[in-house]
Amino acid sequence: QLWCGTGNASATSTTIAGAMFRIRPGVDTGWSLDKEFPANECPISIISYRGRMYAGLFAETAAVGALYQRSTAGAWTVLTDSGGAPSAKGSRCSALTVFGDNLYFVATNVQGASSTARIRKYDDTTVSTVYTYALEAGDLPQFGLTGIVHNSVIYIASRVSSFPNSTALGRVAYSSDGSSWSHNAAGEVLQIT
Repeated sequence: QLWCGTGNASATSTTIAGAMFRIRPGVDTGWSLDKEFPANECPISIISYRGRMYAGLFAETAAVGALYQRSTAGAWTVLTDSGGAPSAKGSRCSALTVFGDNLYFVATNVQGASSTARIRKYDDTTVSTVYTYALEAGDLPQFGLTGIVHNSVIYIASRVSSFPNSTALGRVAYSSDGSSWSHNAAGEVLQIT
């Protein structure tokens, strides 16, 4: 099957209606709606892990940005969320990446100076935090963009929100074992070989 996560933002970017669609190429003649998410939340990162689909959600307003899991029977449930209280805007679970036997993702909760951004690990039983980002420029958390695995190392790229003072505040966190993490310095180019 092929999967697609969608979101529809209004002209003022205050309303997002998110959904997951699927199609079986060569079998289906069109996409089928599989899940509608709560108002103001949409999937921004999807992945298959141990035979189940996962969707990391972006929360536009007053929500916590959940990580959903789809059972093999087709039921979607919240596995975890970005942590903390519902935020005014922008909390999310993103950059879903499978490394070894585990699923990794960035959980960002936007709360001003109390914001958190963490790399979390799901081992098919438990969700745990394996790395915590420092806030940038006082109160700007990192948002996970994407993750890759190369030469037995996991790399997760992130950046702060598009605030005027966010130039060169992106990070690449990396680990060869999923437990001990390092990251590049602000503005430093990290060459992956």
